[in-house]
Amino acid sequence: MVEVFRSLRSRNFRLFFIGQTTSLIGTWMQRIALSYYIYRTTGSPFLLGLTDFLSQIPALFLGMVGGIVADRTSKKNLFITTQTLALIQALLLALFTNTDKPFIPLIIILGFFLGVINSFDMPARNALIPLMIENKEDISNAIAMVGMMVNMARIIGSSIGGFVIEHFGEYFCFILNAISFAFVILTLFFVRIREEKDNVMTGSLISSLREILGYVKQKRTILITLSLFTITNLLAMPYVISMTIFARDVLGLSAKALGIILSALGIGAIIAGFIVASLKNTSFIGRLVPIPAIITGIAYITTAISPGFTIALITSAIIGLSLTSSIILTNSFIQILVPDSLRGRIMGIYTSLFIGIAPIGSLIIGLLAEHVGIIKTLILIGSITILSGIIATLIIYRSNKE
Repeated sequence: MVEVFRSLRSRNFRLFFIGQTTSLIGTWMQRIALSYYIYRTTGSPFLLGLTDFLSQIPALFLGMVGGIVADRTSKKNLFITTQTLALIQALLLALFTNTDKPFIPLIIILGFFLGVINSFDMPARNALIPLMIENKEDISNAIAMVGMMVNMARIIGSSIGGFVIEHFGEYFCFILNAISFAFVILTLFFVRIREEKDNVMTGSLISSLREILGYVKQKRTILITLSLFTITNLLAMPYVISMTIFARDVLGLSAKALGIILSALGIGAIIAGFIVASLKNTSFIGRLVPIPAIITGIAYITTAISPGFTIALITSAIIGLSLTSSIILTNSFIQILVPDSLRGRIMGIYTSLFIGIAPIGSLIIGLLAEHVGIIKTLILIGSITILSGIIATLIIYRSNKE
């Protein structure tokens, strides 16, 4: 069991982990509070969806820019800057939601502003992790630990957020989130990372972008890994949207029953973190990358052809496990392969594919479900995901033989 947490032996990562755990709990409290506030004050599903869309879509266009900035500056200082801006955003949300008159357009703009901040925050944060780990063999463990942290924070933050909203109001969630950012910033001042020797990158934005895209194209295993991640993230990751439609239209379930099914998703995600964190030999991680896509596809098809609450509950846990494994393994694999000089930019691409593509996937799922039905949509998603996983397996296997 101790080996599961071995990356915490590194003092700097331990400080980072403690600070991020606190911050992410606050972040999930804010996400719940913002969604609840928008819907409570407007009663508009469109405005609720628009707010969520605008808070994620900046990453699609700015994620790679954030990665370039991370490679040109101190990743730690950039991370402190983004956390400070996020703190200010949370305080502004608290200010404008603690009034009798809702400032909905301004609050939606603040959601978009956070999306812009995250486009620079995530590449810097992910690129920092290997710089805080003393033993390179522990990098994948550290990334898995962060994955576990995110999912635990989602469960804890959502629960606390609901309690705080009910007893104190949405604005108090924003205040608590701002405090959590302050705690992160404080811990970062005590974090010492190894020297970033390659942060003297020069050249234009276009040349920097061309360099990283050329590197990805040259490294076939990284290219196929990111391509598979794109397909999985586009179609399978918007599971909450798919299951919400399936639960209502096919199973006829209540909101409470849907909540139970989605909670299984979180449990599966936590288990995935423990499984990947327990891997001692990281040399074969590349071979594992396609497996979650195949498992996800099988679970999607099983859900569609055997509709029922129990089956949906089981497949939800499996999908949570496989999707989270995909996220962690993809991140770990490319972090292990990429040199420090390109780390920020590769994490910028990862951010664009992870956060920026998700809103587009939600729109695709909605359109497919409306025109061909949710059962056929789930079967199509599962089939494409399985086929992509098999193709990726063959290409990676062939690359390893060469």
